[in-house]
Amino acid sequence: MRTEELMTLDKTLSRMNSELMLILFINEQFFLDHSDAINANHDKLTDTIFMNNKYNKKFNERNSRFFNISESSISIIFRSFYSYIFEAYKIYIENILYRSRDILKSSLVQKNKEFELDFLFRVLGSDKESHMLTDEVDTLDYFRLRRNKIIHQSGEIQRELKDIIEKKGLLLNKFWNNNKVVLKDLDFSSLSVTKLSELEIIDVIRIIRRICSKIDEAVLSRIPRDVIIQYVLTDFKKDHIDKIKKLKQSEKRIKGMFCRILEQKFNLVITEHELSGLDFTLPESDKKTT
Repeated sequence: MRTEELMTLDKTLSRMNSELMLILFINEQFFLDHSDAINANHDKLTDTIFMNNKYNKKFNERNSRFFNISESSISIIFRSFYSYIFEAYKIYIENILYRSRDILKSSLVQKNKEFELDFLFRVLGSDKESHMLTDEVDTLDYFRLRRNKIIHQSGEIQRELKDIIEKKGLLLNKFWNNNKVVLKDLDFSSLSVTKLSELEIIDVIRIIRRICSKIDEAVLSRIPRDVIIQYVLTDFKKDHIDKIKKLKQSEKRIKGMFCRILEQKFNLVITEHELSGLDFTLPESDKKTT
């Protein structure tokens, strides 16, 4: 099984990766096409070369600065994408937390300064240490603290991040290289945390995917299969009341629609025995035509 939230995260990360590759592709092709012209007119302004570009007056720099400005812009893009990736992870955790609380009808309240991941496992009646390795938890802390440093670039590296880099960095490199990720450029032991590369972004995406897949498995392991099925059935009756009314003479089609939704939301293939025990009857209040 896997949650719909995990599938959404995978799609989001794939889209981010494609968008970044498109930006890099366009940037690379631009310089392949125009490097000679830029170098030949290095002491002139950009509008002398790109006369038909509608932004040539808004971006009108010396051509000699073109390469440096481009490099700086790509650096900003890398930092932005790193922040977007971590934000996608946070949204996944928030959504799976909401889903878990809804399924389990939990009334627990998040404690002051309690991270969503810790609260998620508390809602599930467990803790993250029971489902995640210390290296995985340290990796998430590193990503969070590095994101904070990238956003707030002034000043020295915060003590907490520096401790992870100096005391656990080499261990984290070894851990991920031994777990079929094989880091391309990400170095957990490097103090250069605000400078990123294309390959580092790819490393971060792969690691976030791997950790979130494990979190997803842990969440589903804490929620009984029959509870998930009943949860989806309850929502199914609410969300598709009109279709159920129209198909009331065809229980087979109603069940088929339910099975597709269950598989879409949780990748759960229900057995005939489980399906036969479900009640697709609408509550009396919902049976009346509105």
